[in-house]
Amino acid sequence: MVIIVLPTSLELITSFLAIQMIGAIPLCIYPPMGLESIDDWAKSKLELMAVDNLKAIISTEKITEKLSTEKLLKNIQLISTVQMKFSDIEFNLDFASLDE
Repeated sequence: MVIIVLPTSLELITSFLAIQMIGAIPLCIYPPMGLESIDDWAKSKLELMAVDNLKAIISTEKITEKLSTEKLLKNIQLISTVQMKFSDIEFNLDFASLDE
């Protein structure tokens, strides 16, 4: 299982699909509304994150920094993403090739 803690974004969709493609189970948790509430958010989600089959947590840099201090998650790989905007990405889709 891999937990994804990202807002609705391209990173969330990409992470979710990539986790499914490798055969793991993605679990999405919405991040805290503001960084001032990150401590309360982490405490409330820590029990969920301490499951036996959890292999990684994908999140923003600020959240992974906070989670890295939690002893229950010391054997879990924490992966932080870099925020992207759709305008930064060039899409070249060839829909004709999908019909072949």
